[in-house]
Amino acid sequence: MDVGGYREFEPAPELTPWIECFWVQAAGANATCVLPDTCIDFVFSNSGGLQLVGTMTEPRVFAAEEDGFVGVRFRAGAARSFVGLAANEFTDKAIPLADVWGTQARSLEERLRNARTEQDAIVCLATQLAPVTEYSPIQRAIAHLTRRAGEVRLDDSCRLIGLSLRQFRRVCLEQTGVSPKQLARIARFRRLCSRIAMVREIDWSAQAAECGYYDQSHMIHDFREFSGQSPNQYAARRA
Repeated sequence: MDVGGYREFEPAPELTPWIECFWVQAAGANATCVLPDTCIDFVFSNSGGLQLVGTMTEPRVFAAEEDGFVGVRFRAGAARSFVGLAANEFTDKAIPLADVWGTQARSLEERLRNARTEQDAIVCLATQLAPVTEYSPIQRAIAHLTRRAGEVRLDDSCRLIGLSLRQFRRVCLEQTGVSPKQLARIARFRRLCSRIAMVREIDWSAQAAECGYYDQSHMIHDFREFSGQSPNQYAARRA
């Protein structure tokens, strides 16, 4: 993907289960409004340093940076294996990674500051992120929920991994920063955003049905909550 100075790069195969992409936002780009996407990121800029950005439940504007940004986007539920901190402790927040990783984060930040190119910076991040565990049953359940954009029965997911609904909710909060229901809603919203980006003439009723909303009003309500605008406004700005 290459849009408005924003580019994404696929991770190496061994990182693919954990990482959705590495990304860069070019220097000189305008302020960027980022929408909820079920993911946790590490984000680096020379002025802001290396930050841990939690799962978002509302749109967030990132100010333009003279030197741009570089980051890594973890798949839903995967960051906990690297961060070690419960994800619900930083939902809708950006905190210095050094507050969590200490010396390890400060060393990584220094290497990122000294990186000569965007690719060098991505290599710095990738080298730091060797998988430390295998996917757990709860991480597989979360991955399935997000891949299906929430179109799963939570009771079935709980039964497959041997947890009660209450236990699954608690562990999902720790792994992703949000409840299973909220994660499903954000995943469904993200699917709709992707569809809007691909279609010129949009039948909103059809899109609502295909993305798993009860009806068009339900779709508009959720879209406003997660983006601050209507689907029509979002589509017009993307055109």
